[in-house]
Amino acid sequence: MDLTPWKRALEAAEALVKQNPNDLRALRLLAEIYTETQWAIRAWEAWMNYREQGGIWDEASREAAAKVARTLAFYANQRGDRAEAERWAAQALAVGAGQ
Repeated sequence: MDLTPWKRALEAAEALVKQNPNDLRALRLLAEIYTETQWAIRAWEAWMNYREQGGIWDEASREAAAKVARTLAFYANQRGDRAEAERWAAQALAVGAGQ
């Protein structure tokens, strides 16, 4: 897979957020791109920023953020960090439930 288009998309979305840090569309776009590229920790931070800025926490955004948290739980488990894995798994459940 050619990563250049994804890199360009990320750079453009990051620039857009930098120029317009309160633009919910830009924040969501950045979160969606990080999620799609499987950059999990950045995706989580972007989804939380979107939510904190008042973004609509609809089913699609909750599912995406929960997926990211499950990925982070998996990575923590792979590292043998059971407590961290459990924390991320709990975050996935909470976000999926709309909390």
